[in-house]
Amino acid sequence: MSRSRFVKPEVTRLYLADVHKREHHALLERTGAEQATPEQIAASEAKVAQAVEDAEFIDVKRRLNTGEQQDMFAVMAPFMTPNQPLQLQSRQVMTGKVVAYLIGWSLTDDGKPVKVSASAINNLDPETFREIREAIEFHEESVEKELAVVKNGQGGASVSTPPSVSVA
Repeated sequence: MSRSRFVKPEVTRLYLADVHKREHHALLERTGAEQATPEQIAASEAKVAQAVEDAEFIDVKRRLNTGEQQDMFAVMAPFMTPNQPLQLQSRQVMTGKVVAYLIGWSLTDDGKPVKVSASAINNLDPETFREIREAIEFHEESVEKELAVVKNGQGGASVSTPPSVSVA
């Protein structure tokens, strides 16, 4: 049975509290001169607790298809010249990925739902935007790792089939 070579439109829900949980875990892992103080740990725990209580989430595309990926890259680097260094639009590098992946969220303004749009994303406070961007980047890395495991077989070794014999 052959594999599908088309991206299925799947939605994944990501909780913003998970960003804070990963940050807290990284804080606890620090050692030596970088080791977290009790105050930093307490502040991090409070931030995790608040994020869990807020229960805010984003809905993202599991994977981008070719067109969506090319659109994202076109926003990030609109002026590509062959044989020249890539010139990235620094502002668009961060927002381009968020716009490409994000399709829904639980965010509200004055208790009213806010529809996801480029304008709404640009109006987010910087901390919320950072949380969303980091959640999406972690999601993207996780999916890439998952796909690499599937592609290379469970043991990580490359799975290939013998070349077909040509009919001559």
